[in-house]
Amino acid sequence: MLVLLVGMIVFLGGWRPLRAVSFPLGYLIWMIPIPVILYNQITFPLQLLASRLAAACLELVQVPVLRDGNILVMSNYSVEVVEACSGIRSLISLMALR
Repeated sequence: MLVLLVGMIVFLGGWRPLRAVSFPLGYLIWMIPIPVILYNQITFPLQLLASRLAAACLELVQVPVLRDGNILVMSNYSVEVVEACSGIRSLISLMALR
């Protein structure tokens, strides 16, 4: 879609209007999703980091916890740190704001 927009602007207006809207068009690069293979390679280490931090915080407040990968096992129940908790979407938003 981005290539189509650039082509339409060049066809209908020429190169000068394209230069005028180059920043907004460049910002639209953030709408292109990350490939699934790359997304999974980024999210899994972030999941493990989130589970490590959660286990450390629980131990800090004297809650007994056993961390097995991205699963936190406590005395009565277990909690899994899923892909949504990796923070990758928040990082992408913050990078777009930068």
